[in-house]
Amino acid sequence: MAIVIQNLTKSYGDKLALPPFSCTLEAGEIVAEGVTAGFKYFDCRGVRRITLRTRGYAGGCFEVRTDLEGEPLGKIPLGFRNQWTAFSAEIPVPDGIHALYFTYRGPGTAMLASFALE
Repeated sequence: MAIVIQNLTKSYGDKLALPPFSCTLEAGEIVAEGVTAGFKYFDCRGVRRITLRTRGYAGGCFEVRTDLEGEPLGKIPLGFRNQWTAFSAEIPVPDGIHALYFTYRGPGTAMLASFALE
């Protein structure tokens, strides 16, 4: 299974080390500190929870944004798992058409298989 990413970037502090670019991320590819995967566009209506299906030795979280350089709407904490596991958080997304950006923050690495808007 492949996830088509519209923006993939890496940041160091407040500076982008890689400009955003499009690519295809195979389910199970590794993301580390500061990597952002962006997906365009979703008609968000009544979204109150976001679930990520991940695995890996990730002691951090994914920050969720609707603007690449905006403030996070919320964070989805991850745990160390060697099997695909769903992690969720209550993250209200404003109604409207939005891109979604997931930035990994923390130690270790994670593999992202999918996400769901609920």
